[in-house]
Amino acid sequence: MRYSDRFIEILKDRGIEGDEAIERYLYPDINNLSDITKYSGFKKAKERIERAIADGETIVIYGDYDSDGICSVAMLYDFLLKRGAKVGYFIPDRHKDGYGINLEAVENIAENYFPDLIITVDCGIGAVEEIRVIMEEMGIDVIVTDHHEPGEVLPDTIVIDAKIDRNKGIFDEYSGGGIAFRLIEYMSDIGVAMEYIDIAAISTIGDIVPLVKDNRIIASLGLKAIKNTKRLGLKLLVDSLGKKNNDITSYDVSFKIVPRINSMGRLDDANRVVDLFISDDYFEMKTLVEELDNMNLERQEITENTVKDALDMLETYSVSNRSVIVLSSDKWDSGVIGIAASKLVNLFNRPVILLAKDDGGIYKGSCRSIEAVNLYEELSKCAELMEHFGGHKMACGLSIKKENIDKLRDTINSYVDMDLTLTKKDKSILINDKNEITAKFAKELALLEPFGQSNPDIKFVTAMGKSDFRRISSSEHIKYRVHGEFEIVGFNMLREMQRLNSGAHKSIEFKLKYSVFNNVDYAGATISDIIYAENSVDDDSFAVSEYIKTFLRNKESVFDVEEFDDSVLKSSKYGTCLIAFTKESFFDAKQQYGEYISSYDISSFDSVNPLNRLELGFDINNDYRFYDNIVFLTPIVHKGVIDYLKLNPSCRVFTKSKERDIIKKITLPDYECLGKIFVSIRNELNAKQYDGNRLYELYEAVMKTLDIDYVTFSIAFYTFFDLKIIVFKNGIMTVDRTAKTKLDNSVFYSELKEFVNDADAN
Repeated sequence: MRYSDRFIEILKDRGIEGDEAIERYLYPDINNLSDITKYSGFKKAKERIERAIADGETIVIYGDYDSDGICSVAMLYDFLLKRGAKVGYFIPDRHKDGYGINLEAVENIAENYFPDLIITVDCGIGAVEEIRVIMEEMGIDVIVTDHHEPGEVLPDTIVIDAKIDRNKGIFDEYSGGGIAFRLIEYMSDIGVAMEYIDIAAISTIGDIVPLVKDNRIIASLGLKAIKNTKRLGLKLLVDSLGKKNNDITSYDVSFKIVPRINSMGRLDDANRVVDLFISDDYFEMKTLVEELDNMNLERQEITENTVKDALDMLETYSVSNRSVIVLSSDKWDSGVIGIAASKLVNLFNRPVILLAKDDGGIYKGSCRSIEAVNLYEELSKCAELMEHFGGHKMACGLSIKKENIDKLRDTINSYVDMDLTLTKKDKSILINDKNEITAKFAKELALLEPFGQSNPDIKFVTAMGKSDFRRISSSEHIKYRVHGEFEIVGFNMLREMQRLNSGAHKSIEFKLKYSVFNNVDYAGATISDIIYAENSVDDDSFAVSEYIKTFLRNKESVFDVEEFDDSVLKSSKYGTCLIAFTKESFFDAKQQYGEYISSYDISSFDSVNPLNRLELGFDINNDYRFYDNIVFLTPIVHKGVIDYLKLNPSCRVFTKSKERDIIKKITLPDYECLGKIFVSIRNELNAKQYDGNRLYELYEAVMKTLDIDYVTFSIAFYTFFDLKIIVFKNGIMTVDRTAKTKLDNSVFYSELKEFVNDADAN
């Protein structure tokens, strides 16, 4: 297959060059896994397990309650069962037993199973004392298989953890399921191990380990196996997702399959989920899949409430002065704080530690990080403050007493002091010629799957001139057919459609996916961000119109508005948002304060990370709660608009008292002009329905009969709205034919006129 030049460049950027390396990367082969004989522990583990099977000893597999642990248990249990072992398994209760080896739980296992051998999967590397007690005082042998970071002291038993062998230069980033998969391989052969590749892929993708080298092989081949799986429970789960032709991607595993598997461990008993991979009872599996789906919905609701609660707490946290977020609550469910932490990491681009109180009064924490911070190393520096902790660079778990939480927050922030502006965005690939984006190119990109940690999905960026995005039916989604094979979709971006279709200089960031519809190949782009060019803004009509709209608000605000002092901006890279309403004031601020500004946006932004920011215009939907300072570079006459913004109670609001560029942008339409605009609007509303997100679309329709600019149109529209000639019924713009009024009755128009006249007089 001849690859496109652009695709070859992408491979080269990922360190893949030469025909052999390219083929090896794009077409993973199970025979290319690292040499298993170079890892320690496998030989002794095999000998001990085979002796247990031969002697009829009882084996108990002790796993973790997340998808990685559940998958590891399922693989090893099924394999040993088929080998004739007398084997059972135990997965601890997240809320009662906590993470890792729990001695009370092991005592219950001993009383019920009388095991001779316990094999841990996805846990145990840090349980040095617990394993000593199990072996010396309970008389039970233990084999540890794990993938988390080992401490300075290892359990005094047989241990398999690839990270112990990292100085040998071999692959060491397996998931717990990856280790279990390779143990099965070592005890039999690769053919037998391949019977479990689908389960191993779920554990590998779900545990967010780097999808490179061995993990890429396992995940890639496992995804193919999932599409054709014979496991009844897994097949029913995939079918429940509504996937066509079982077209499962790493995204589906990460965000649909794994959350359902995890939901049981977070809210109920994870032991039941093992049957998903080994049972052939249709009624039992159908019931289990339905339970997992319902439990996942419940988990989503609890998670959303946890995130909302955390965001409320962060309003007074001083996010701008702390590189690590550490929050605790007595009402949080420890089963969902890991997911909530991940969501906060995505929002604030910094490590997050969330702590929930357990029944014993100890707080259990879930920690998630970003590539720039090795969280395990940073927590190691705070070890004396915690009862227990473990994990790896991207995710950790811990337990801590309440009196040490504040100390942990202060201590870890004293160690992690980084420039959060440096890791804000993934690298995007610039596309100058949209004709490059073809179905063939999208099909090539699909060969890079599975995407995940260390193998991110590719983002492209391309400039967009005046476009022709259309609403998809009555949804909040929009789309634009660029050419026959290339279509762009913006999900939940209806409110951005008018700016996208305008002549403002902008680019879109997007991901590309290959698809087939009615036997026609397509390259489908999904917008992930809209970037309005800070250096080439030649259309500030939207920002000016947003300023004009402020005259519909109250004159006073609950916030005390101060005169702007630029020292509030110069004191930190974080916490201040400057808002301009004209391109002149935007560029003046950029020139004057550019060295202190980290981000530029036109009206809206997609992150709550409070980097010092300069905006042209503002969107009422933006979340400003984590800013310490909001600065209006254009004087705000009707300060009531401030109360509509999402601000924290202690936010300081500033404005400049002298700035007249806005006046030059406003030309008041006279009575005759207003009449013509009204007639055109009325005719259009009679012919077509428009909601509040389609104001620019209405303007474009009016432009077909009248030559007016958007600012003039906006003044007219808001005047009609103020006079209640135009009203909204069920969200749809409607002309009230019964309204009888005069222009002088519009407070909005009168005050805007007074504002303009006063400026002219001065």
